[in-house]
Amino acid sequence: DSGIHSCLTDMIKFDRALFTGKLLNEQSMKTLLTDDNGYCCGLMKKETGYMHDGSSFTCQTLNRITESDEFGHIYEIRLERTGSVHKGDVTDPMEGTGFKKGVFENNVYSNEFAGIKVEIPEGYQQIPEDKISDTSEIVAGCDEERDKRREAATRWDCSFYSIDDNIHDNVHFKYVNVELAAMDGQAYTVEDYLDDFCAMNMTEEIGWNKNEGRQTVTFGGNEYVRQVYSGYDSYVELPEKSFLYARMVDDKVMSVIWIIAFYEDAAPADYEKLFK
Repeated sequence: DSGIHSCLTDMIKFDRALFTGKLLNEQSMKTLLTDDNGYCCGLMKKETGYMHDGSSFTCQTLNRITESDEFGHIYEIRLERTGSVHKGDVTDPMEGTGFKKGVFENNVYSNEFAGIKVEIPEGYQQIPEDKISDTSEIVAGCDEERDKRREAATRWDCSFYSIDDNIHDNVHFKYVNVELAAMDGQAYTVEDYLDDFCAMNMTEEIGWNKNEGRQTVTFGGNEYVRQVYSGYDSYVELPEKSFLYARMVDDKVMSVIWIIAFYEDAAPADYEKLFK
């Protein structure tokens, strides 16, 4: 597409090269450079000119350059600070539950609380804890209040990605505090989680376009409800299959396993057989 998506420093370089620094004026630069996260979504070419429409956790922007036969280039720059979000401000959603963090050693991820033990094959690497999806980042990206509550109630415990050139996939283990995720005092169930996750991700932007069904499966001594989605990820330009598993560990915590595979013949059984 015509989008140029980049970090702040690349955005500045692009602006200076193409617009001699006029897109990001002095005040905008000052705000962006002191922004705690400093993230821009990019600059997109439109029929009438260029537009940058993005946000970070602490500021929102809507910048336009309009090409006019009468006036030439018209610059509209708006950048508004919306507050600051720090990791320290995010409360652990597992506080007050029986959750215990999982352990990864000798190529095995185990979580005694959830009754999970799974062999992670060679060719996979653990994602460092400080790189695992930060709750504040995900919550900030949600539009619906229901999605914000669910993601704020989620603890990402352990994640892995394939470093094999022939296999492209990610495996995530998450836990959800269903009391925090619930709306209006209603019970939050496994079916609710799968429905909500599907609704948030079955979009043109995400790339999921086929719901391949939901069924109850058992592996590793636990019974899960499994949801399968498929589509095409335009960002990595590869077919994508998503296997989402959920089960209640107790009356407060839901265990979620999310597997994202970027190859067409990926099958749930390939991963389920790894659980002991």
